[in-house]
Amino acid sequence: MKPTVTICYHFYPPDDVVSARLFADLAEGLVCRGWSVRMLTGNRWFHHTEGSICPSREQMEGVEVVRSWRPNWDQSRHLWRMLNGLWLMAAWWLRVLFSRRPDVLILGSDPQFTQLLIPFLRLISPRTRIVQWVFDLYPEAIMAHSPGSGMARLAERLRAPVGLCYRFADGLVDIGACMRERLSPYQRKSEPVTLTPWALVEPQHAPAPDPELRNKLYGPGVKLVLLYSGHLSRAHEYRPFLALARRLREREPGILFAFSQNGHRIEELREALEEADHNIRFTPFLPLEQLAGLLASADIHLASLRSDWWGTVVPSKFFGSMATGRPVLFCGAEKSAIRGWIDEYKVGYFLNEEQLDETADLLVDLAGRPEKLRALQQNAFEVYGRHFSRRLVLNGWDAYLRELLERS
Repeated sequence: MKPTVTICYHFYPPDDVVSARLFADLAEGLVCRGWSVRMLTGNRWFHHTEGSICPSREQMEGVEVVRSWRPNWDQSRHLWRMLNGLWLMAAWWLRVLFSRRPDVLILGSDPQFTQLLIPFLRLISPRTRIVQWVFDLYPEAIMAHSPGSGMARLAERLRAPVGLCYRFADGLVDIGACMRERLSPYQRKSEPVTLTPWALVEPQHAPAPDPELRNKLYGPGVKLVLLYSGHLSRAHEYRPFLALARRLREREPGILFAFSQNGHRIEELREALEEADHNIRFTPFLPLEQLAGLLASADIHLASLRSDWWGTVVPSKFFGSMATGRPVLFCGAEKSAIRGWIDEYKVGYFLNEEQLDETADLLVDLAGRPEKLRALQQNAFEVYGRHFSRRLVLNGWDAYLRELLERS
Protein backbone atom coordinates (compact mmCIF):
# COMPACT_ATOMS: atom_id res chain seq x y z
CA MET A 1 0.00 0.00 0.00
CA LYS A 2 1.27 3.48 -0.83
CA PRO A 3 2.27 5.72 2.08
CA THR A 4 -0.06 8.71 2.40
CA VAL A 5 0.86 12.36 2.85
CA THR A 6 -1.30 15.44 3.34
CA ILE A 7 0.24 18.83 2.54
CA CYS A 8 -1.24 22.09 3.85
CA TYR A 9 -0.38 25.39 2.16
CA HIS A 10 -2.32 28.58 1.53
CA PHE A 11 -1.89 28.81 -2.27
CA TYR A 12 -1.80 26.27 -5.07
CA PRO A 13 -2.05 26.30 -8.89
CA PRO A 14 -3.63 27.65 -10.98
CA ASP A 15 -2.30 30.46 -8.76
CA ASP A 16 1.06 31.46 -10.27
CA VAL A 17 2.80 32.78 -7.15
CA VAL A 18 6.23 31.11 -6.80
CA SER A 19 5.52 29.29 -3.55
CA ALA A 20 2.30 27.78 -4.96
CA ARG A 21 4.25 26.31 -7.86
CA LEU A 22 6.93 24.97 -5.50
CA PHE A 23 4.36 23.20 -3.35
CA ALA A 24 2.77 21.77 -6.50
CA ASP A 25 6.19 20.45 -7.54
CA LEU A 26 6.57 18.89 -4.09
CA ALA A 27 3.14 17.26 -4.23
CA GLU A 28 3.56 15.98 -7.79
CA GLY A 29 7.11 14.85 -7.09
CA LEU A 30 5.97 12.72 -4.17
CA VAL A 31 3.25 11.19 -6.36
CA CYS A 32 5.94 10.17 -8.87
CA ARG A 33 7.94 8.61 -6.02
CA GLY A 34 5.13 6.36 -4.88
CA TRP A 35 3.13 8.45 -2.40
CA SER A 36 -0.61 9.05 -2.25
CA VAL A 37 -0.86 12.84 -1.91
CA ARG A 38 -3.66 15.08 -0.72
CA MET A 39 -3.30 18.86 -0.89
CA LEU A 40 -5.27 21.08 1.50
CA THR A 41 -5.24 24.67 0.30
CA GLY A 42 -7.39 27.81 0.10
CA ASN A 43 -9.73 29.06 -2.60
CA ARG A 44 -8.29 32.60 -2.89
CA TRP A 45 -5.68 34.01 -5.27
CA PHE A 46 -2.42 35.46 -4.00
CA HIS A 47 -2.40 38.59 -6.20
CA HIS A 48 -6.07 39.04 -7.13
CA THR A 49 -8.27 40.69 -4.53
CA GLU A 50 -11.52 39.50 -6.08
CA GLY A 51 -12.80 36.11 -7.16
CA SER A 52 -11.99 32.61 -6.05
CA ILE A 53 -10.62 29.36 -7.49
CA CYS A 54 -12.97 26.53 -8.39
CA PRO A 55 -13.71 23.66 -8.06
CA SER A 56 -13.39 22.92 -4.36
CA ARG A 57 -12.12 19.38 -5.04
CA GLU A 58 -10.28 17.96 -8.07
CA GLN A 59 -7.43 15.71 -9.22
CA MET A 60 -4.38 17.54 -10.60
CA GLU A 61 -1.39 15.52 -11.87
CA GLY A 62 -2.25 12.66 -9.50
CA VAL A 63 -2.73 14.97 -6.48
CA GLU A 64 -6.10 15.19 -4.71
CA VAL A 65 -6.59 18.95 -4.28
CA VAL A 66 -9.11 20.14 -1.69
CA ARG A 67 -9.74 23.89 -1.48
CA SER A 68 -11.29 25.33 1.66
CA TRP A 69 -13.32 28.51 1.40
CA ARG A 70 -12.09 31.49 3.38
CA PRO A 71 -13.29 35.10 3.65
CA ASN A 72 -11.75 37.65 1.30
CA TRP A 73 -10.19 39.73 4.07
CA ASP A 74 -7.35 42.11 3.18
CA GLN A 75 -4.09 40.13 3.07
CA SER A 76 -1.99 43.31 3.07
CA ARG A 77 -2.94 44.12 6.68
CA HIS A 78 -1.47 42.06 9.51
CA LEU A 79 -4.65 41.64 11.53
CA TRP A 80 -6.83 40.52 8.62
CA ARG A 81 -4.08 38.29 7.29
CA MET A 82 -3.84 36.53 10.66
CA LEU A 83 -7.62 36.10 10.76
CA ASN A 84 -7.53 34.59 7.26
CA GLY A 85 -4.88 32.21 8.50
CA LEU A 86 -6.78 31.16 11.59
CA TRP A 87 -9.86 30.51 9.44
CA LEU A 88 -7.91 28.27 7.06
CA MET A 89 -6.16 26.40 9.87
CA ALA A 90 -9.49 25.63 11.50
CA ALA A 91 -10.86 24.41 8.15
CA TRP A 92 -7.84 22.14 7.61
CA TRP A 93 -8.07 20.73 11.13
CA LEU A 94 -11.69 19.77 10.47
CA ARG A 95 -10.69 18.19 7.14
CA VAL A 96 -8.15 16.00 8.92
CA LEU A 97 -10.59 15.19 11.74
CA PHE A 98 -13.28 13.89 9.39
CA SER A 99 -11.06 11.95 6.98
CA ARG A 100 -8.63 9.05 7.10
CA ARG A 101 -5.48 10.04 8.94
CA PRO A 102 -2.38 10.35 6.72
CA ASP A 103 0.95 8.71 7.48
CA VAL A 104 2.68 12.09 7.14
CA LEU A 105 1.39 15.66 7.27
CA ILE A 106 3.49 18.55 5.91
CA LEU A 107 2.65 22.08 7.01
CA GLY A 108 3.88 25.06 5.02
CA SER A 109 4.48 28.42 6.67
CA ASP A 110 1.68 30.30 4.90
CA PRO A 111 -0.72 31.14 6.56
CA GLN A 112 1.41 32.68 9.27
CA PHE A 113 1.77 30.73 12.51
CA THR A 114 0.74 27.33 11.19
CA GLN A 115 2.93 26.05 14.03
CA LEU A 116 -0.02 26.74 16.32
CA LEU A 117 -1.93 24.01 14.49
CA ILE A 118 0.61 21.27 15.28
CA PRO A 119 -0.57 20.35 18.83
CA PHE A 120 -4.20 20.18 17.68
CA LEU A 121 -3.25 17.88 14.80
CA ARG A 122 -1.28 15.73 17.21
CA LEU A 123 -4.35 15.49 19.43
CA ILE A 124 -6.58 14.03 16.70
CA SER A 125 -3.89 12.07 14.85
CA PRO A 126 -1.22 10.84 17.27
CA ARG A 127 0.31 8.34 14.82
CA THR A 128 0.75 10.82 11.96
CA ARG A 129 4.29 12.13 11.47
CA ILE A 130 3.99 15.94 11.41
CA VAL A 131 6.62 17.98 9.54
CA GLN A 132 6.84 21.73 9.07
CA TRP A 133 8.64 23.12 6.01
CA VAL A 134 9.79 26.47 7.37
CA PHE A 135 9.71 28.45 4.15
CA ASP A 136 9.24 31.74 6.03
CA LEU A 137 10.08 32.06 9.71
CA TYR A 138 7.38 33.49 11.97
CA PRO A 139 7.15 35.44 14.24
CA GLU A 140 10.65 36.63 13.30
CA ALA A 141 9.55 37.84 9.84
CA ILE A 142 6.88 40.11 11.40
CA MET A 143 9.45 41.53 13.82
CA ALA A 144 11.74 42.34 10.87
CA HIS A 145 8.88 43.77 8.80
CA SER A 146 7.64 46.25 11.42
CA PRO A 147 10.36 46.74 14.07
CA GLY A 148 9.16 48.57 17.17
CA SER A 149 5.48 48.41 16.19
CA GLY A 150 2.65 47.01 18.28
CA MET A 151 2.40 44.07 15.88
CA ALA A 152 6.12 43.35 16.35
CA ARG A 153 5.69 43.39 20.15
CA LEU A 154 2.78 40.99 19.83
CA ALA A 155 4.86 38.74 17.58
CA GLU A 156 7.66 38.73 20.15
CA ARG A 157 5.22 37.48 22.80
CA LEU A 158 4.22 34.64 20.48
CA ARG A 159 7.73 33.16 20.42
CA ALA A 160 7.15 31.16 23.60
CA PRO A 161 3.90 29.46 22.43
CA VAL A 162 5.44 28.89 18.98
CA GLY A 163 8.40 27.18 20.63
CA LEU A 164 6.04 24.97 22.60
CA CYS A 165 4.17 24.00 19.44
CA TYR A 166 7.41 23.02 17.67
CA ARG A 167 7.95 20.33 20.32
CA PHE A 168 4.90 18.45 19.01
CA ALA A 169 6.37 18.24 15.48
CA ASP A 170 8.32 15.22 14.33
CA GLY A 171 10.50 17.30 12.05
CA LEU A 172 11.38 20.85 11.04
CA VAL A 173 12.77 21.38 7.55
CA ASP A 174 14.56 24.68 6.97
CA ILE A 175 15.79 26.15 3.67
CA GLY A 176 19.25 27.38 4.61
CA ALA A 177 21.96 27.50 7.26
CA CYS A 178 20.98 30.96 8.48
CA MET A 179 17.36 29.87 9.01
CA ARG A 180 18.64 26.81 10.87
CA GLU A 181 20.56 29.16 13.17
CA ARG A 182 17.42 31.22 13.82
CA LEU A 183 15.52 28.04 14.63
CA SER A 184 18.18 26.71 17.00
CA PRO A 185 16.75 28.30 20.21
CA TYR A 186 13.52 26.33 19.70
CA GLN A 187 13.50 22.82 21.10
CA ARG A 188 12.67 20.06 18.64
CA LYS A 189 12.39 16.29 18.51
CA SER A 190 14.65 15.60 15.55
CA GLU A 191 17.93 16.69 14.00
CA PRO A 192 17.67 19.77 11.73
CA VAL A 193 17.18 19.10 8.02
CA THR A 194 17.80 21.56 5.17
CA LEU A 195 15.89 21.11 1.89
CA THR A 196 16.12 24.21 -0.27
CA PRO A 197 13.65 25.53 -2.85
CA TRP A 198 14.46 24.93 -6.51
CA ALA A 199 14.06 26.79 -9.78
CA LEU A 200 10.69 26.95 -11.51
CA VAL A 201 12.48 26.73 -14.87
CA GLU A 202 15.31 24.21 -15.34
CA PRO A 203 16.88 24.38 -18.84
CA GLN A 204 18.82 21.36 -20.06
CA HIS A 205 21.76 23.62 -20.97
CA ALA A 206 22.84 27.08 -19.87
CA PRO A 207 20.98 29.16 -22.50
CA ALA A 208 22.55 31.97 -24.47
CA PRO A 209 20.57 35.21 -24.69
CA ASP A 210 18.13 35.54 -27.58
CA PRO A 211 19.65 38.49 -29.51
CA GLU A 212 16.26 39.74 -30.69
CA LEU A 213 14.73 39.68 -27.19
CA ARG A 214 17.84 41.21 -25.64
CA ASN A 215 17.82 44.05 -28.15
CA LYS A 216 14.08 44.58 -27.61
CA LEU A 217 14.41 44.71 -23.82
CA TYR A 218 17.68 46.62 -23.42
CA GLY A 219 18.55 48.23 -26.74
CA PRO A 220 21.66 47.88 -28.93
CA GLY A 221 25.28 48.14 -27.82
CA VAL A 222 24.82 46.74 -24.31
CA LYS A 223 27.91 44.91 -23.03
CA LEU A 224 26.64 43.57 -19.70
CA VAL A 225 23.09 43.30 -18.30
CA LEU A 226 22.38 42.84 -14.59
CA LEU A 227 18.75 41.84 -14.01
CA TYR A 228 16.55 41.95 -10.91
CA SER A 229 13.55 39.73 -11.67
CA GLY A 230 10.85 38.99 -9.12
CA HIS A 231 9.25 40.42 -6.01
CA LEU A 232 10.50 43.67 -4.50
CA SER A 233 9.01 43.95 -1.02
CA ARG A 234 10.09 45.25 2.37
CA ALA A 235 12.31 42.20 2.77
CA HIS A 236 14.40 43.25 -0.24
CA GLU A 237 16.83 46.06 -0.89
CA TYR A 238 17.53 48.07 -4.05
CA ARG A 239 19.58 51.07 -2.88
CA PRO A 240 23.05 49.42 -3.10
CA PHE A 241 22.26 48.40 -6.70
CA LEU A 242 21.20 51.96 -7.45
CA ALA A 243 24.44 53.30 -5.95
CA LEU A 244 26.48 50.79 -7.96
CA ALA A 245 24.71 51.76 -11.19
CA ARG A 246 25.55 55.40 -10.53
CA ARG A 247 29.22 54.50 -10.05
CA LEU A 248 29.15 52.94 -13.52
CA ARG A 249 26.86 55.20 -15.56
CA GLU A 250 29.65 57.40 -16.93
CA ARG A 251 32.57 55.02 -16.49
CA GLU A 252 31.05 52.21 -18.60
CA PRO A 253 27.70 53.12 -20.24
CA GLY A 254 27.50 49.63 -21.77
CA ILE A 255 26.69 48.10 -18.35
CA LEU A 256 22.93 48.16 -17.81
CA PHE A 257 20.82 47.47 -14.69
CA ALA A 258 17.31 46.16 -15.43
CA PHE A 259 14.39 45.62 -13.08
CA SER A 260 11.47 43.32 -13.91
CA GLN A 261 9.44 43.06 -10.74
CA ASN A 262 6.26 43.45 -8.80
CA GLY A 263 5.86 44.24 -5.11
CA HIS A 264 5.30 47.07 -2.68
CA ARG A 265 8.55 48.98 -3.40
CA ILE A 266 8.33 49.39 -7.17
CA GLU A 267 7.10 52.98 -7.04
CA GLU A 268 9.65 53.80 -4.35
CA LEU A 269 12.41 52.65 -6.71
CA ARG A 270 10.97 54.61 -9.65
CA GLU A 271 10.77 57.78 -7.58
CA ALA A 272 14.40 57.35 -6.46
CA LEU A 273 15.71 57.58 -10.05
CA GLU A 274 17.42 60.67 -11.40
CA GLU A 275 17.36 61.98 -14.96
CA ALA A 276 21.01 60.95 -15.32
CA ASP A 277 20.27 57.30 -14.51
CA HIS A 278 20.33 56.30 -18.17
CA ASN A 279 21.78 52.85 -17.36
CA ILE A 280 18.73 51.73 -15.37
CA ARG A 281 15.74 50.23 -17.18
CA PHE A 282 12.39 48.74 -16.24
CA THR A 283 11.08 45.76 -18.18
CA PRO A 284 7.61 44.20 -17.94
CA PHE A 285 7.04 41.58 -15.25
CA LEU A 286 6.50 38.44 -17.33
CA PRO A 287 4.33 35.37 -16.64
CA LEU A 288 5.90 31.97 -15.92
CA GLU A 289 5.74 30.72 -19.51
CA GLN A 290 7.95 33.66 -20.63
CA LEU A 291 10.27 33.60 -17.63
CA ALA A 292 13.01 31.43 -19.17
CA GLY A 293 13.63 33.90 -22.01
CA LEU A 294 13.74 36.86 -19.62
CA LEU A 295 16.21 35.18 -17.25
CA ALA A 296 18.46 34.14 -20.14
CA SER A 297 18.44 37.66 -21.62
CA ALA A 298 20.71 38.96 -18.83
CA ASP A 299 24.33 38.15 -18.00
CA ILE A 300 24.21 38.43 -14.20
CA HIS A 301 21.22 38.38 -11.86
CA LEU A 302 20.61 40.58 -8.83
CA ALA A 303 19.23 39.31 -5.52
CA SER A 304 18.85 41.04 -2.17
CA LEU A 305 17.62 40.58 1.37
CA ARG A 306 17.69 43.31 4.00
CA SER A 307 20.13 42.52 6.79
CA ASP A 308 17.50 42.48 9.53
CA TRP A 309 15.59 39.79 7.58
CA TRP A 310 18.47 37.27 7.63
CA GLY A 311 17.33 33.74 8.37
CA THR A 312 13.62 34.51 8.03
CA VAL A 313 13.39 33.90 4.26
CA VAL A 314 15.72 32.90 1.41
CA PRO A 315 15.12 34.69 -1.94
CA SER A 316 14.05 31.90 -4.31
CA LYS A 317 15.30 33.89 -7.33
CA PHE A 318 18.84 32.75 -6.37
CA PHE A 319 18.03 29.19 -7.45
CA GLY A 320 16.34 30.30 -10.67
CA SER A 321 19.42 32.32 -11.56
CA MET A 322 21.79 29.39 -11.15
CA ALA A 323 19.48 27.02 -13.04
CA THR A 324 19.63 29.44 -15.99
CA GLY A 325 23.41 29.54 -15.74
CA ARG A 326 23.65 33.07 -14.40
CA PRO A 327 25.91 34.14 -11.51
CA VAL A 328 24.32 36.27 -8.79
CA LEU A 329 25.28 39.64 -7.37
CA PHE A 330 23.80 39.47 -3.87
CA CYS A 331 23.23 42.26 -1.37
CA GLY A 332 22.33 41.16 2.16
CA ALA A 333 23.60 40.09 5.56
CA GLU A 334 27.17 38.81 5.85
CA LYS A 335 25.92 35.61 7.55
CA SER A 336 23.11 34.89 5.08
CA ALA A 337 22.83 31.47 3.44
CA ILE A 338 23.17 32.94 -0.05
CA ARG A 339 26.45 34.65 0.90
CA GLY A 340 27.67 31.26 2.15
CA TRP A 341 26.70 29.46 -1.07
CA ILE A 342 28.29 32.20 -3.22
CA ASP A 343 31.57 31.84 -1.33
CA GLU A 344 31.48 28.05 -1.26
CA TYR A 345 30.53 27.39 -4.89
CA LYS A 346 31.88 30.56 -6.58
CA VAL A 347 28.51 31.31 -8.18
CA GLY A 348 28.54 35.09 -7.89
CA TYR A 349 29.58 38.08 -5.83
CA PHE A 350 28.61 39.77 -2.58
CA LEU A 351 27.83 43.49 -2.52
CA ASN A 352 27.74 45.98 0.31
CA GLU A 353 28.16 49.74 0.47
CA GLU A 354 31.85 49.43 1.42
CA GLN A 355 32.59 47.44 -1.75
CA LEU A 356 30.92 49.56 -4.41
CA ASP A 357 34.15 50.64 -6.15
CA GLU A 358 35.60 47.13 -5.97
CA THR A 359 32.42 45.66 -7.45
CA ALA A 360 32.34 48.32 -10.16
CA ASP A 361 35.91 47.36 -11.15
CA LEU A 362 34.89 43.71 -11.30
CA LEU A 363 31.90 44.42 -13.57
CA VAL A 364 33.96 46.57 -15.92
CA ASP A 365 36.43 43.71 -16.20
CA LEU A 366 33.64 41.21 -16.94
CA ALA A 367 32.14 43.51 -19.57
CA GLY A 368 35.42 43.36 -21.47
CA ARG A 369 36.10 39.64 -20.98
CA PRO A 370 33.21 37.57 -22.36
CA GLU A 371 35.16 34.30 -21.97
CA LYS A 372 35.45 34.88 -18.21
CA LEU A 373 31.73 35.68 -18.00
CA ARG A 374 30.84 32.47 -19.89
CA ALA A 375 32.99 30.41 -17.49
CA LEU A 376 31.16 31.95 -14.51
CA GLN A 377 27.80 31.20 -16.11
CA GLN A 378 28.70 27.59 -16.86
CA ASN A 379 29.91 27.07 -13.30
CA ALA A 380 26.63 28.43 -11.88
CA PHE A 381 24.67 26.08 -14.13
CA GLU A 382 26.72 23.04 -13.10
CA VAL A 383 26.58 23.87 -9.37
CA TYR A 384 22.79 24.07 -9.56
CA GLY A 385 22.60 20.62 -11.16
CA ARG A 386 24.91 19.07 -8.58
CA HIS A 387 23.44 20.61 -5.42
CA PHE A 388 20.07 22.36 -5.85
CA SER A 389 18.04 20.81 -8.68
CA ARG A 390 14.38 19.88 -8.31
CA ARG A 391 15.18 16.19 -8.77
CA LEU A 392 17.81 16.18 -6.01
CA VAL A 393 15.68 18.09 -3.50
CA LEU A 394 12.55 15.99 -4.16
CA ASN A 395 14.63 12.84 -3.76
CA GLY A 396 15.72 14.31 -0.44
CA TRP A 397 12.10 14.88 0.60
CA ASP A 398 11.17 11.32 -0.35
CA ALA A 399 14.10 9.83 1.59
CA TYR A 400 13.47 12.04 4.63
CA LEU A 401 9.75 11.24 4.88
CA ARG A 402 10.33 7.50 4.46
CA GLU A 403 13.00 7.61 7.16
CA LEU A 404 10.48 9.31 9.47
CA LEU A 405 8.00 6.48 8.88
CA GLU A 406 10.61 3.82 9.49
CA ARG A 407 11.74 5.55 12.66
CA SER A 408 8.16 5.70 13.95
